[in-house]
Amino acid sequence: KTAIVVALGIDYNETKSDYTVTAQIATPESSSEMTVKNQKRTVNGYGGTIAEAIENIGISTGWYPMLSFCELLLLGKDVLKGNVMDVISYFLRSDNVPDSAILASCEKTAEEVLNSTPVLEDVTALAIEKIISDTQKSKLIAITNVKTFSQGYYSISGSSYMPMLKAAKDPEGANLNEGKENDKERFLYDATTTCVFQGGIHAFDLSPNETLAYNLYKKGTTGILVAVENAKFAEKVCNALFSVRKIKTGEKLIINKTAKYTINIEASFAIEDADVVMDASKLTPVDIIPTEVLKQIEENLSSSLNSIFIKCINHDCDLFKIKENLFKYHYEYYEEYKDDILNEVSFETNIKCRSYAEKQKLFS
Repeated sequence: KTAIVVALGIDYNETKSDYTVTAQIATPESSSEMTVKNQKRTVNGYGGTIAEAIENIGISTGWYPMLSFCELLLLGKDVLKGNVMDVISYFLRSDNVPDSAILASCEKTAEEVLNSTPVLEDVTALAIEKIISDTQKSKLIAITNVKTFSQGYYSISGSSYMPMLKAAKDPEGANLNEGKENDKERFLYDATTTCVFQGGIHAFDLSPNETLAYNLYKKGTTGILVAVENAKFAEKVCNALFSVRKIKTGEKLIINKTAKYTINIEASFAIEDADVVMDASKLTPVDIIPTEVLKQIEENLSSSLNSIFIKCINHDCDLFKIKENLFKYHYEYYEEYKDDILNEVSFETNIKCRSYAEKQKLFS
């Protein structure tokens, strides 16, 4: 009588002052033709605390929820109105849920998302995990889990983030269900928007472009794809896509008479695609990228990072961990600057983009 839970959705009812926990259960599929249609995969529990709501699932169904394999926690829109650590702290105290469980927020209720039907999966949690897992190739999503989010919350800077999950109807979804008895509206999911928190309170959101720039600076991983509109190739203007082949990032806080925080990024790019006809010799991904296009990439990344910093100032949010840097490397100035470091510091970006072909000396 054990229900293996693969995801938990958490919603808050402000009127009743209680939580609704939606557990998505992993149920075995029968190979028999007698498989029951519309098999229910989610069950709800209610309580004044998260633990009480989870316990309520077992009391009301007779199935004890096993949380050892729960790898996804979804926070509904109403949970974001308060301090999310009121919810997440339970999963730090409990040994039942691994602290490696992925965290994500929803623009709707978590119950609605877990009860929606994805395009290529029957279990919603599995579809979402594939989108916001570390193996996601495009690196456009700001992935976090219970452990890393809590580390940010309890750090000197007090800032954390998690992806915002949005569901969109699939325009071709009807074709996937044609002729089936359990026809359902199927959904696609997007998690490229990021929710930023200061002290557990939702401060602001990062757009997909800002999320990409922040990931590029923070993670410094290769494989990130950067799109450029109106790129100029061989006297032709086109849309182009570039991949990061090598990258080195860092930050530096300098305090002299004034405080200055600089983000340094050095990256080598290769051409992935461009919607323009090129010479056969120009079709290789390690061809030389025009200097003008590289400047466009630098300006786009710099603009996004500066936009994030302005949001940080407006919402008193230390997403760039400047206060942490101050504490570690300039402790003699900590007391002087700690309360107003974001307004005192000047923010600069030093971004240098190169062609991967130049670095490899493959072309003259």
